[in-house]
Amino acid sequence: MDSHYEQQRDSALGADVRARLAWTALLLGMALVTLLLLGGRGFRTRAMDAGETATTASGPYLVKDINLATEPSSPEALTNVSGTLFFAADDGSNGYELWKSDGTPSGTVLVKDICPGSCDSTPSYMADLNGTLYFAATDGTYGLELWKSDGTPGGTVRVKDIWTGISGSNPRLMTVVSDTLFFQARDSSGTELWKSDGTEGGTQRVRDIYTGTAGSNPWNLTAVGDSLFFAASDGVHGNELWKSDGTESGTVLIRDIYTGTGNSSVSWVAAVSDTFFFRADDGGGSGSELWKSDGTESGTVMVRDIYPGSEGSYPTWLTAVSSTLFFQARDSGNNYRLWKSDGTEGGTVQIGNTRAGYLTAVGDTLFFQGNDGANGLELWKSDGTPSGTVMVRDIVTGSGSSGPTGLTDVGGTLFFTAHDEATGRELWKSDGTPS
Repeated sequence: MDSHYEQQRDSALGADVRARLAWTALLLGMALVTLLLLGGRGFRTRAMDAGETATTASGPYLVKDINLATEPSSPEALTNVSGTLFFAADDGSNGYELWKSDGTPSGTVLVKDICPGSCDSTPSYMADLNGTLYFAATDGTYGLELWKSDGTPGGTVRVKDIWTGISGSNPRLMTVVSDTLFFQARDSSGTELWKSDGTEGGTQRVRDIYTGTAGSNPWNLTAVGDSLFFAASDGVHGNELWKSDGTESGTVLIRDIYTGTGNSSVSWVAAVSDTFFFRADDGGGSGSELWKSDGTESGTVMVRDIYPGSEGSYPTWLTAVSSTLFFQARDSGNNYRLWKSDGTEGGTVQIGNTRAGYLTAVGDTLFFQGNDGANGLELWKSDGTPSGTVMVRDIVTGSGSSGPTGLTDVGGTLFFTAHDEATGRELWKSDGTPS
């Protein structure tokens, strides 16, 4: 995980984070059918027996063999919209297109061949806004643009051709705040913050933050209460923290953390109630440390200088569990350990002697991939106390590692992938007890 500690803005959603998001989407989709939807490579599956349904089948089952050839359909971007699972897949003849499923073979169907024929519409960045799916796709004539779908062919339409022509606006990072969809998109003014209410007229650039063609490249879009927090550069203050209420006048720089043209490099973000936590560097000699913001300049402050000196503690895996923030950080002894914070300096403390990654909340419990130096990378949990921060199970006994990844909460149960010596890497679940 060390390679992630040096991430700056453009790589804040690095490989490990993207993997976690992908698995989150996958397992949330599984929850729609109560059991587990498994159809990709690397898993042992069975076909649904005659008479079985999504709610009666016992154990993991193959919902549908979408690609009847030897190639996989490779379902991705699985997204729950009011009980319907939407995803992108390739059936071997229509290209990579938008599909939906209710958990049955007959209910797993192509929604629309957006790019007709074998070309790929490449549905991605899916989000649910008030029961309608929004996503990026191309029909082969226009580039990647914003689309929406109600699950029918006729109701699957392009919302707006933001940047006319084959280049496309490449909408990304869809984030819902109240009744507004925010996203990053580009036009002749560069890549800026956009919003949509689902209509062509209501799909518009929020503000040209970096005037000209360079673009502010908004990143780390996060809903905090009724506001959107994000990182952006206006060409004067460097990459800094901004917020938006969806209006041009209400889209403002919160604080120039690294004064001047330097970048504070806002990354590894999390919202705990109405407080926004993030990693940043103020250029004042503290390095990258844990910060918080209430949306005001005076309320945007460093929480604690965990690693005194210029190198910083490099907090990562920021995760909210109820009203507590958990994260991994480097202490003054140059050790990466599990920490928690209530937003105060005194309440920001180390709670374990293990490295921590893939932090995931399940109810009031934090699960994570931990390494105490003796048992390898295994599944751990924490209730926020040192005594309650323990290994759940040594899946590969001794110094070997099961390497749990993709930790995801599905209806109060933790699902993850792990490796053991008998079966290789497979799907696991845990209620927090060894058995």
